[in-house]
Amino acid sequence: MLTRDRTRGADSLSVITSVDRDGRLADRLPMRVMAWFPGAPISFSVDPGPVAIVQPGGDGRINSRGYLRLPLRIRRRCKVEVGSRVLVVPNKERAEVLVLPMWVLDDLLITFRSSTSTKRGPT
Repeated sequence: MLTRDRTRGADSLSVITSVDRDGRLADRLPMRVMAWFPGAPISFSVDPGPVAIVQPGGDGRINSRGYLRLPLRIRRRCKVEVGSRVLVVPNKERAEVLVLPMWVLDDLLITFRSSTSTKRGPT
């Protein structure tokens, strides 16, 4: 699934993609948006949420076919399992890619709706 953020322009394309048994994200589009090509050095960190943050530089690399592979330590901290779907958000302004497990997005949206709306009955 491809989403365009109309407020940020064509340089920002978010995708929902799956993660394979080796931590590889199935969609390469965010890497192309960031101009991170095979062999590009990258680093990983995790912010509360948990949200994986990928930035240029570091010991990691975009693989030889242009895919991003989340290391096992990052997958464990973010509770990402084989076949999990994640939201991948490239942010050129901050030179980073955010990877959010769908359960984090679910929790975020439920919390947001709980705080902004009144309870309604069936319509």
